[in-house]
Amino acid sequence: ISAFCNAGFDITGESMIGLRSSPALFLAITPMIILGGIGFIVLEDASGWLRNRLTGKRKPVRLSTHSRIVLVTSAILLGAGALGIFLVEVIGHHGPIPQAALDSVFMSTTARTAGFTSVPMEELEAGSRFILMVLMMIGGSPGSTAGGMRTVVFALLVLAVDAGLDVVAVHVDHGLRPGSAAEADVVADAARRFGAGFRAETVAVPAGGDLEARARRARHGALPADALFGHTADDQA
Repeated sequence: ISAFCNAGFDITGESMIGLRSSPALFLAITPMIILGGIGFIVLEDASGWLRNRLTGKRKPVRLSTHSRIVLVTSAILLGAGALGIFLVEVIGHHGPIPQAALDSVFMSTTARTAGFTSVPMEELEAGSRFILMVLMMIGGSPGSTAGGMRTVVFALLVLAVDAGLDVVAVHVDHGLRPGSAAEADVVADAARRFGAGFRAETVAVPAGGDLEARARRARHGALPADALFGHTADDQA
């Protein structure tokens, strides 16, 4: 349950280090992390596709664009992360190669905000820890149990850069907290470091009703129609 929910609850005090070479780590924990991280939208889409194939229906059911982006991006991140960690650890001469390969696969999987570890962090090379931080930043997929900026957002940013499209970060200040205007400087600095444009908007949140819903409507009015959100399509955290 903890693995599927990407919760990382530790009842042993040493996470998964004691199961470092156990088949259970790869036959149970790892698949649960992946399934929870790809999201319920993809799980429902994939189950319909699989049922269609198994029942032999003539009319084919295609995976949605969202599901295809999630599955391809997740596979690339898992594979690239595992390969990167493996190469860094092998070059650093950390243990037998078979164990390094197993550790790399699990650490690349759990880094997507599952919170487990099969290797003490102090034993990992600096390069491996950097790869883990990048994977943690990207996280899981929309509608999943994982956190992070989301695989779809990451994939679209990569595609936008590859296509030469302009990426602009928009910061919306609702004016609900003292000092909130200063946060725009933090976002502007981050956008500048990533080579993206920046625009700051200030909105007035109307009175009456649920505060979060009113704030959401106000910022949606200030954002472009093609805005990408870090959580889900309708900006629900």
